[in-house]
Amino acid sequence: MTDSNTEPKNQEDRKRFAARKGAFCKAVRADTGLKLASKLVAHSLLDHLNFGDTFVFPSIATIARENGINISTARRGVEDLRSGGWFVVSPRWDDKGDRTSSEFRPVWERMSRPPQVVQPVASKAPPSVSVAPTPAIVWVSGVIQLNAKQYATLEESLGDRLEAFLNMIQREGVAWTSENWRDSTNKLLDEWLEPEPF
Repeated sequence: MTDSNTEPKNQEDRKRFAARKGAFCKAVRADTGLKLASKLVAHSLLDHLNFGDTFVFPSIATIARENGINISTARRGVEDLRSGGWFVVSPRWDDKGDRTSSEFRPVWERMSRPPQVVQPVASKAPPSVSVAPTPAIVWVSGVIQLNAKQYATLEESLGDRLEAFLNMIQREGVAWTSENWRDSTNKLLDEWLEPEPF
């Protein structure tokens, strides 16, 4: 038996929640700084969010499969949403301390801010001098900043292990400084790329 006073309230709460999810999707679609794949990832994450939940934890493989994209594109989509302030992404751990998945929390307040539009910085070089554009920063954790080229190189070298590597440098990089993070990251990368002994 249900209380007749709580059932209508619950229905209204569910309608408000559905409307909020719809407004969030609309705000993500309006963000011209996001690629289409990132917008698909956002919609997929919200599809997993049920009434009463504050976060979801589908695997990257599930997100990729649901959207018909490859795993690396799904990862980039998640990173774009994280760096754009749309989702907070946190690792999930089991009782043994092993990483199990990621937890995705929508940042509802992000809807009230205008969409991020990435504007290129104008070059102050004379017209006759050619200046190579500085690659955009696509991944940041503390003092660690990876541009698109560095990220692509890591992705090519590590493949499916990229997310685990980024999580590790995120944890270990807490103690790094702006002077030593590159050397520390390269040292860890060398360790990850060493062949396994027979």
